[in-house]
Amino acid sequence: MSTTPAGQENPVCPACGCKFTAKKGKRRNRLQLLQVYRCTECLHRFTTNAGNNVLVIFSDMRQDTLTLNLEHPRMVSTSLAMSKAEREHLLPDLHGVAVYALGVDGAGKDIAYWQTLRDFWTAYFKKTGADLESYSVLRDISTFAR
Repeated sequence: MSTTPAGQENPVCPACGCKFTAKKGKRRNRLQLLQVYRCTECLHRFTTNAGNNVLVIFSDMRQDTLTLNLEHPRMVSTSLAMSKAEREHLLPDLHGVAVYALGVDGAGKDIAYWQTLRDFWTAYFKKTGADLESYSVLRDISTFAR
């Protein structure tokens, strides 16, 4: 465990709110170097920027792979799709990430399909720890560009 400079405290754990966290190294992503912390209570790993991360997805959200196919069923069963996502380890840790799904098009499908697809992605992002801020047919990026 490394110490922080005088007057600077480690951040609070975003998963459990514990104030006792420890530096556990650094991780470089494509844009910056992030300090990685680990909670001493729940062992959750997080970065110093937890809560300030934004994920913008421009997609129809109709996952169509051998592992998870959301495009071909008439309706999306949230419980079946979530159990498959869990079983196949398709749930990343997105705690502190604000997600904006834009351009979620229902072309060629009825409104009930779109609603069940939205229900699945809402449950999916909740399970990953992310905050689904927007799930919209529109592609307006002004909702998060500040």
